[in-house]
Amino acid sequence: AEVLRRAQVDVERMHRLLRNLLDYARGDESAPSELLVEEVISEAARTVQHQIAFRGVDVQVRGHGVGAVHGEAPKLHQVLVNLLLNAAEAGAQHVTLDAGRTDTEVWIAVQDDGEGVSPENLPRLFEPFFTTRPPGQGTGLGLATAFRVIEQHGGRIEVRSEPGRGSRFVCFLPASRTPLAESS
Repeated sequence: AEVLRRAQVDVERMHRLLRNLLDYARGDESAPSELLVEEVISEAARTVQHQIAFRGVDVQVRGHGVGAVHGEAPKLHQVLVNLLLNAAEAGAQHVTLDAGRTDTEVWIAVQDDGEGVSPENLPRLFEPFFTTRPPGQGTGLGLATAFRVIEQHGGRIEVRSEPGRGSRFVCFLPASRTPLAESS
């Protein structure tokens, strides 16, 4: 049973590495559309809930009735999945996936109580191939890809982190002005 569990972990890691490399190198060919933020964050939470890294991790999903953004669903989904998996890999026991809205922006936040990031590593966090993980445990492409995707969507990512106290990654995206954005 232990050999199978370790094999599954390694296969998941290889799959993520290949996906990150492909996404970083070429992106995918999805078409932008109006996306309900609530659906994007709920789907990301569903994607990770059965992964081994999330055993014993309490995930709270909030941000209902936020409205819509104009974007590419698979890319935004991957950004959130990357942020969620990073939280679990940082030893988080509690992760909150939340969203909100201002007049001009929608924000989506992933907050965790994991190990946090040291101040000297914060400026390099979104550099391609930068990782604080031991060799073979991180590629340094997840956050670089997330940064690029959010920029391509006209947004930005901000991070606050403190060693031993966790991290909060916030993706800011232009709010949709369509009637869909008014639904809740």
